[in-house]
Amino acid sequence: MKKKVCRTIGSVMLLIAVVFVAYALTHPEATCLLSVTVTRCLYGLYAFIMAVLLIAPVKDS
Repeated sequence: MKKKVCRTIGSVMLLIAVVFVAYALTHPEATCLLSVTVTRCLYGLYAFIMAVLLIAPVKDS
């Protein structure tokens, strides 16, 4: 993928994460049906993919 596309996808993922955190902080009654361990693994994977897309150097074809 081109660098601009990667950064755009990473930026959209960051925006979604910020909106999710804002919602989670204002609605503590909402729950997740997954276990805490699985949820944390998914959050970590999401953050890792987002970081790779935002900062990883990408070679242009």
